[in-house]
Amino acid sequence: MLKKSQRLNLSDPKNRGIFRAQNLTQGNLRAFYRKSQGESFKAAVVVPKKRVPTAALRNEVRRALYDTIQESSLTSLPIEVLILFEGTSEAAKSTIDLKNNASKLMEKIGKST
Repeated sequence: MLKKSQRLNLSDPKNRGIFRAQNLTQGNLRAFYRKSQGESFKAAVVVPKKRVPTAALRNEVRRALYDTIQESSLTSLPIEVLILFEGTSEAAKSTIDLKNNASKLMEKIGKST
């Protein structure tokens, strides 16, 4: 899991503009990213209740994605990243595929920044 200081707070109106930033798609994941307004890395993961109805599975997906973000080399760059899960609950059960897609997505973001 990321430190609280590295989390992107989406309840803050100034952070909601990230949905209008650049985006990339890999499998069931979509990443929105932009240069950070500060000097630090910030990230958020959104797993909609409409897509994954059970809280336990939503939390499992969220934890797997946060772990992948933390393992990536992006945490040293001053960018803000939001990962949105767009798959179904069946796709959410395969955390190995999720982690593979997330790491490929992180590589794409690293190359484009």
